Amino acid sequence: MNSDLNWWTIRFFHHGAGKDRLMRDALMPALAGLRAGGQVRAAFLQRHWLRGPHVQVNVQTTPDALPGVTEALRTAGLDWWAAHGPPVDLTADAYLRRFTSVAQAELVTEPLLPLVPGGTVTTGPLRMREEMFGGPRGAAAARAFWNDTQDVLRAALDPRAQQEGRLPTFLRWAFTFAHAFEGLGEESFCSVPSVGLTFKSHAEAYFFNGNESLRAPFEHKRLQAAGLIGRLYLEAREPDQDLLPLRAAFRDAYGRIMEDLAAQTLRLPTTLDYHAMEGEDARPLTETLSAWHAGLADPDSDLSRLSREPEIVARRLLVNLMYQQMITAGGRALDRLFVCYVASRTIEDAFRDRPWTAPRPRPVTPRAALVGTL
Repeated sequence: MNSDLNWWTIRFFHHGAGKDRLMRDALMPALAGLRAGGQVRAAFLQRHWLRGPHVQVNVQTTPDALPGVTEALRTAGLDWWAAHGPPVDLTADAYLRRFTSVAQAELVTEPLLPLVPGGTVTTGPLRMREEMFGGPRGAAAARAFWNDTQDVLRAALDPRAQQEGRLPTFLRWAFTFAHAFEGLGEESFCSVPSVGLTFKSHAEAYFFNGNESLRAPFEHKRLQAAGLIGRLYLEAREPDQDLLPLRAAFRDAYGRIMEDLAAQTLRLPTTLDYHAMEGEDARPLTETLSAWHAGLADPDSDLSRLSREPEIVARRLLVNLMYQQMITAGGRALDRLFVCYVASRTIEDAFRDRPWTAPRPRPVTPRAALVGTL
């Protein structure tokens, strides 16, 4: 394969359920054959919300190989539909009636219309909002991570895993993430408690944004499943063969992101940057912060300074790549919140007597500095 490699997206539009099986039983085997034959260098499947209208197959290949790659994947998808029933094709009105409220619950920001007819297969360049990943280098790290974790995704889509439920799978991922960085740098910034701060930050932000009523039922559910949760946490300290590739992918991506941060070739957006990118009305920063995040309003506070430590910044990007893989595996925003809450509470209980990570000593930063999140 020559040096003209580029990334392309083949989209399979299907307005109903069954996308798990389409990915697992049709598209993944076809991709494996294309990889083995050398037509595809790297690839990853993706969907942006559980009931979204399409599945994306993102492939790195050459322009010469692209027609054959597209046809092989298209044939695999159409053959699967022929064997398991035609793809669901809803009118725009029917789609909106069925899924508008679902999309809101899933925190979907992309427009629901125009709606491409079900059964359509399209090909085009891969579109990534690279600024959301900190620039081209961050986007490249994201693609590499998703490529490296396709076997983990396939295992999550396996019917046996789905019989157990998605939440135990996602908790395994989160606990593997929590333990993945030990030994990769200064202990206080690579420890499990320091990773727990990321989960705590995301859970508190979600509760603050209109979901506080979920805290009590989540705690009740956590206590009911305490035995299972504790076992999953302990098992993640020494991952089994199924999770070793995930741990390796976390560590590889972390090293790559840390190098880019050191070289200043990657800059993650701040909280205010994200608001601007999503077209949200500018609000005073204090109005967007939970009580737990209040320190972020002062760029000189310990919390604000800690949020800018490179290890925290690197994991902030990486944990969001894991969240996207959860979505592709069929996770909902509610599942992600529960996983964040359980992971943070489990780590808090395991390290109850250990002080939280403090920022490194450094000169006071300019008051004009913008803050990030953990």
